Order: sequence, then C-alpha cells, then structure tokens
Amino acid sequence: STRKNYKEAEFYLSKAHLIDSAYVDPLDNLSCLYYGLGNYKEALVWAEKALNKDSLRVQTLYNLGNIYYKLKQFLTSEQFYLKALQQDSFYIYTYSGLSNLYIQMKRFDDAESFLLKGELLDTTNSYIHLNLGNVYYFKNKVELAIKHWKISSQNTNIDYRSSFNLACVFSVRNELNEALVYLEKAIQLGAPYNEIINDSDLTNLKADNSTWENLLNNYFNADGTKKLLK
Repeated sequence: STRKNYKEAEFYLSKAHLIDSAYVDPLDNLSCLYYGLGNYKEALVWAEKALNKDSLRVQTLYNLGNIYYKLKQFLTSEQFYLKALQQDSFYIYTYSGLSNLYIQMKRFDDAESFLLKGELLDTTNSYIHLNLGNVYYFKNKVELAIKHWKISSQNTNIDYRSSFNLACVFSVRNELNEALVYLEKAIQLGAPYNEIINDSDLTNLKADNSTWENLLNNYFNADGTKKLLK
C-alpha cells in the first residue's frame, strides 16, 4: 500500500541520515516525504535541519516555500521562493510554486509576471500553463485561460485540473460536447467524485441526465469510489 511504501521510505531515509548526518539529501527527502503525507509541521522540522546544513541549497529553499504555503504563512513562503530563485533562476518549479502563492494572495499581476518568465525557460511545462490559465481566468481573460489550459491538458498525464477547468468553462458556455471530452479526461486523470458532482459550473452538463449518468457510471461506483478499469 501507499502508507507501507511511505513507512519503508521513512525507515531508509532516517537510516541514511544516521549513517552520515552531514549529508543533506536524506533531510530534504524526509521533508518531502512528510509533505506528501500532509504532515507539514514534521516536514518543516526536516527542511530546517537541511537548511542548517546548507542555507543556499535550492531544493531546500523551494521545499520551505512549499511548506510555509501549506501552513498559510504566505509572506515567509514568498521569502523562501524568492531566495530559491536568487540561487537558481532556471529552477522551473519555483516559478510554479511562487505563482500558486501569488494567486492565493490575489496578486495576479505578480503571478503572471513570474509565470511568463517561467514559460520562457520551458514553453511546454504543464504547471506553468495551468497557472497561467488560472491567472487569466481570474483576470477575466477567458480566451487566454482556455489557450493555456489546453496546452497544459495536452502535456500532462498526471494532473486533472486543466482538463477539469476546461470542462467547467465549456459547460458554462453550453458547449457540451467539448465539456464532456475534457471532463472524461479529468476523471481519467483522477478528478475526485465529490468535486465533480458538487461543482456548479457543470450544471449545464448535468442537465443531460443520461449522458451525465453514463459518464459517472463508467468510472465510479455508487458510493463514489473509482472503479477498477480493466
């Protein structure tokens, strides 16, 4: 199971740290491990230990930006993201993390500025285009949002959000065939059942009861759990 895999990783990373406490990688990896489990306070403990070993390490600074974002300490998160960029302006993930932060803070112009810089470094990065779509949507530039979500949707096999956003936009526009295509892709990529059935932007798509029910029945059990597809 996933929990068992996490426990095994925790054991070996802790063992690696005990063998060589000066080695920073196990500290960063333990921080990422606890971050993935949603234990952000424990993630912070290990990230701070890594920072004490190497205060200029980009991965550590980026991790701290992520952790403080999850802890809703946004100004501290911003400081660490900016420090990470100072150390390595080519580390693409920092642009995505920082833009997430600025979107949350409703600093859409700042988010756009950093995302456009990130796009210059990697024109196909799914998360850069996802967040550019989000920024333009909040800035009421819906056509630009659709353009970037489509790029993100084409280039990712791990994140459902661009496809889900497109399904919502096309449903609101009553372009139901497009909405259905993107919603099905979002489901295939892991869109949660509760998010699908509760999103009011999908109301027009839900109005076609037979199509809606067939789609849900193809992928979900009656209790909302995902079917194991053959």
